[in-house]
Amino acid sequence: MIWLLVGLMGGVVIGYLIAMLHNRGLRDAFGALSNEALRNNNQSFLDLAQVKMESWQAAIQPVTDTLGKFEGKLGELEKSRVASSIR
Repeated sequence: MIWLLVGLMGGVVIGYLIAMLHNRGLRDAFGALSNEALRNNNQSFLDLAQVKMESWQAAIQPVTDTLGKFEGKLGELEKSRVASSIR
């Protein structure tokens, strides 16, 4: 009778240990999958942000060029104004 109880307790302990190892394996697998999904999501976001930034830079480049020309002309006008007020 005692050996039956010892055997039963041993079986319960072994079953518990197997269940814990199985749960740990599932937890590790889920963690690895979620890390990979997060990494892929972050990379997709960065790729999309890069494309959008390049698109905006291309869209505002003509405005930037025009403002640069305007600033140059304004500087020339200011120099002319100062030179004419000195005379």
